[in-house]
Amino acid sequence: MELAGRIYFKNSLYAQAKETYEKYLKISINYDMFKDSLFVDCNAFTQLAECENVLGNYQNAEEYFAIADSLFTNFSQQGKYKYIHFLLLNKRGNNLIMLGERELAMECFERAAQIETGKNDERSKLITMNNQACLLLKEGCQEAYEQAYQIFLLICQEYEKLGLKKSQMYGTSKTNCAFCEMNLGKGTEGLKSINEGIAILESLGKTKDLNYFVALITRIGLLGMTDDLYNIEKYSLQLSDYVSGQLHDVFPYLTEKNRSAFFEKLTSWGTFLLPTLAEEYKTPVLLKALYNSILQTRGILLNSTLNIDRILRKSSNDEYKSLYNQYMEAKKRKIDYAIQEKLERKILEILPSQGDFLKDMSINVDSVREHLGYRDIAVEFLAVENVDDEDSCYYALTLKHNDSIPHIYKICSNIELRDICQQPLGTLYDKVWGTLSNELQGVSNVYFAVDGDFHKIPIEYYPDYEGKSLFDKKQCFRLSSTREIVKQKTIHPQNIKDVVIYGDIDYDYSENIADSVAVQDEVDYIEYVDSVDAERGALDLFLPLKGTKYEMEQITAILKKKGLTPICRRGEEATEESVKALSYNSPTWLHIGTHGFYSAEPVTYDENDEDEEHAEYQSTEENVLSKSAMVFAGANNTLLEGNSDSNHDGFLTAYEMSTLDLSKTDMVVMSACESGLGDIGSEGVFGLQRGVKKAGANSILMTLNKVNDHATTLFMVRFYQGLIDGLSKNRALLDAQEYLKNAEGGKWNDMKYWASFVLLDGLN
Repeated sequence: MELAGRIYFKNSLYAQAKETYEKYLKISINYDMFKDSLFVDCNAFTQLAECENVLGNYQNAEEYFAIADSLFTNFSQQGKYKYIHFLLLNKRGNNLIMLGERELAMECFERAAQIETGKNDERSKLITMNNQACLLLKEGCQEAYEQAYQIFLLICQEYEKLGLKKSQMYGTSKTNCAFCEMNLGKGTEGLKSINEGIAILESLGKTKDLNYFVALITRIGLLGMTDDLYNIEKYSLQLSDYVSGQLHDVFPYLTEKNRSAFFEKLTSWGTFLLPTLAEEYKTPVLLKALYNSILQTRGILLNSTLNIDRILRKSSNDEYKSLYNQYMEAKKRKIDYAIQEKLERKILEILPSQGDFLKDMSINVDSVREHLGYRDIAVEFLAVENVDDEDSCYYALTLKHNDSIPHIYKICSNIELRDICQQPLGTLYDKVWGTLSNELQGVSNVYFAVDGDFHKIPIEYYPDYEGKSLFDKKQCFRLSSTREIVKQKTIHPQNIKDVVIYGDIDYDYSENIADSVAVQDEVDYIEYVDSVDAERGALDLFLPLKGTKYEMEQITAILKKKGLTPICRRGEEATEESVKALSYNSPTWLHIGTHGFYSAEPVTYDENDEDEEHAEYQSTEENVLSKSAMVFAGANNTLLEGNSDSNHDGFLTAYEMSTLDLSKTDMVVMSACESGLGDIGSEGVFGLQRGVKKAGANSILMTLNKVNDHATTLFMVRFYQGLIDGLSKNRALLDAQEYLKNAEGGKWNDMKYWASFVLLDGLN
């Protein structure tokens, strides 16, 4: 097994090498076979650390490097393997640089410099010099680039004297020279250096390391300085293919957590440099490459998880289904992360025989165009970070049936967007849709996907200067990605089999009657808020929502006229557990009328969590998704009395929602405040909408702001009436908005009452 790990590593198959070394060490340690006196056992930690480093898991790599360092320190003190320890310390230092631990990195480099290796002292000296230069690059200023440049030049000269021009270190030093030359405005010299460095790395087969990817990025950056359009296009296609190939080759071997870390390494191409080039040159090659990049990578982590779920749920192998159910149950109960990971690795082993979870990456710009009608347009909004002033710029890529290529338009900067939102109505419409006015002529259906802060703004509803929104003028479909045009148009609409409705929830409920009374005593001091003025959002304590009772009764009556008898969960029956019980046998429609909230506070680590790896994972997934929640029976009792069991506390978080199986659910309606908000990242919104999507639901009706209880009731009742009358989800949404604007003498005509409701992926 150790030999297999070495072979995988030598052939740059780092994901497979990582998995093999983990098994090797686990067996060795569990069966008391590990010996710290054996080089092969100790070196396995070094190899595992290097694998984690290449895959972008720098914190994991540091943990393994630290163990290996300790083991090889003992060897060094015995006069053994000093050169190996010297190299290990330098690799550990470079990994610490990636973690931003500059001082710790310096300690490693200084310790390495003190080791008498017994090898060629000149090479050891060059490695130390390289590390010093890499630290300078992290400073990112002109003076530091110049200093680093001089060091890299000297390193290259010394390797040339030693006759080592074909070594990986020489090739990497050449690419580092090029990086400095690019930042120092030496475009011609940089191109010569980068081409030489890349050629060396390719001849040695070192094309899967981060250094190689950075080198490819650097080459295109240098070509941009010289306006060499032919080679910009040529190498942009090569880099796009490289990213796609890396995802295809590596993703199938990585756990969900590791997929996230690996993908993060590759995002700079599609989210910064490629959009910048496409907007500047606007050539067919670059525009198609950019649109394809967005289609392949937007939501790739969520999509991968969903596809794995669908593949295994539909598997004819009962053993595989059982394994997957065990894994999902472990996530739901928050069982030890090591157990979750073990189950997930077993799933990855059997997955290739069941289906390709990356099949959606084959959807490209031509696929989308072929699925567009003659009066359709697809729009992908893209937030591109501007490294000069740290402000994002927003672009729109448009595509129509007769377009041979996508078109790109600059919309605004992030700062301008904030200013626009404070200006008179019509300003935002003019900036967003006005910019696309020529493209929108003759269009009836607009399919669009948003990015960045556009996730928080109902851009489809903002009116022009005459008071008409795009949603008034055309059918607008807000999508997770315009990839959905291809995916959902191949799916036949579901028949409505069953509906579950939550409302009129008893937030004071407690299994202990005395506790319930105590809660009621606390609530009495709060001034009574009528449904007309109440909001469905977070308070110190959660007040009853009268509107949800009427909402439930009216929707039930509407459905019964069509022969549908919904299951209604109200009062003390509307528990968090009852929602979780819907998993694996979820209804066609799920309606939840309650309080909802999103906390914008940053995620904090649990300093008492002994499992550091689990704590790190939680910070990027569980904790982030736990910042959004919907409120169920007993929540007030938790606030007053405390409840250590998060599975039964009356709060259904986005993370808990994500562990359910709602794959049979066509639509989830979250009739609550801020149910569409969350932390925004490269994968979109990490909040309730991600939780619901991750659970497998098709479309979501959600809110982007706090909503009024009574206005929400009027809106929701009309929305369901439209659906039962045969309107599409989109048309029913428009009808409900128009109804609310004019209801009760126009009392709810203000945008804040009707524009918060957005429909995601409601194509059918």
